[in-house]
Amino acid sequence: MPNASPTPCVDDVFWFEFSKTQVLKAVQARDDAASKLQILAIWLWGIYTGGAAIGFSLGGKEISNVGKFVIVCASASLIAVYWATVWVQMPITGDFDPRVPETIMKAYDNDIVEKQRRLGIALGLSLLASMMVAFSLALASSKPKMALPAVVPSLAAGLYGDVDGNEFVAIEAVIDKADVATICVQPKLTLGPKAPVQCMPQKPTNMGSIQVSVPVGKAIKAATATISWDNPQGSTSSLSRDITLLAKKID
Repeated sequence: MPNASPTPCVDDVFWFEFSKTQVLKAVQARDDAASKLQILAIWLWGIYTGGAAIGFSLGGKEISNVGKFVIVCASASLIAVYWATVWVQMPITGDFDPRVPETIMKAYDNDIVEKQRRLGIALGLSLLASMMVAFSLALASSKPKMALPAVVPSLAAGLYGDVDGNEFVAIEAVIDKADVATICVQPKLTLGPKAPVQCMPQKPTNMGSIQVSVPVGKAIKAATATISWDNPQGSTSSLSRDITLLAKKID
């Protein structure tokens, strides 16, 4: 008996059955995809809230305007993803005449197209939410900038003299952040007219400290030292000290 020729399995009947399955599961497949995106949104929300709380709250970081914007965008995008996934799974009812197959087919096709459009929006929002969450976690895990200690302005001054009778005022000051400060010394003579004020600009160090000596001549027993500068608030600050002759410097 001759061998029967094999019958092909992938024939027209196979593809007709495949197309039938695709049509029957078209709505369910898109609902399942939306459900998976919904699970992704919940998972991202858990990671986002935990990472942001640890990074920003417990880490004691100061949140910049950019950081606040990223946090708001991440929260809003996650909420939008969850809403979009629910929107995709909502049933769509199209108008058709049950007595005319062409209208039924058209309504079904329109429903599938609308489902696919909603699913595309949900997918795009999920990608945006994923990026926003990643940016938020990157900001939360970054090292905070070490804040410099607050500067308390201070002024110390002393009037000294050498063995030749020449006096000078030694000044040491700490001021707020400023490009330049003005130091003035007003000698006080025991006799004669009032001595002129000696002023000079001084550039502070990065830490705001200034050290300078100002010669004031001879026979000076007292003086007034003043330092003034423009503070970060836009106004002028100043400190003043009245000093008397403390000691003779021995060479």
